[in-house]
Amino acid sequence: MAYSTEPWVLYKNKSGIKVYKKNTHTGLVKLKAQMTLKAKVSDFVFLLEDTENASKWLDGVISVSVLKRLSEVENIVYSVFNAPWPVKNRDMLTYSIYQYYDDGSLLIKMKTALPSLTDGIEKSGNNIAITGVEASWRLTPVQDGMLEITYMAYADPGGSLPNWLINQFALSGAFNTFKNLFKALKSTP
Repeated sequence: MAYSTEPWVLYKNKSGIKVYKKNTHTGLVKLKAQMTLKAKVSDFVFLLEDTENASKWLDGVISVSVLKRLSEVENIVYSVFNAPWPVKNRDMLTYSIYQYYDDGSLLIKMKTALPSLTDGIEKSGNNIAITGVEASWRLTPVQDGMLEITYMAYADPGGSLPNWLINQFALSGAFNTFKNLFKALKSTP
């Protein structure tokens, strides 16, 4: 992971969504997005596990599929991302683990899956692999039925794109994902 002692810098604060960035030694930013809304942890988990509809709220996602369940709280997930022409689409194989806490909060950690965990798994298409993934969703119940959602991520999309463009896509994608997530969670029963 591209660690950084840099402080978080506010990139965008709109509609109750805050997106922050932090510079790293690679030239790619680490990002953090946050919002608080009326929802439950289980609402978010339901939405996240409804992989058939992931493209409706995850910005730029074509498809998400759980390829292997390693345990009740561990998965190998394959995601494909749309890239604007002439850039090739991207994909990633990630390992995720759910960590539930006594206070009702949930931390979902994701990282690039080790080859030993993806042995025999075939990727589709001629996509460029996203590597160096270190991401997390933190879901924290707060007062009055509100839920604070924090997403942090760093990844290398591979290929030969300039860092400024990669950073712009990552930051705007995080904001758009949170906008879509807000709508999706508002429509859950």
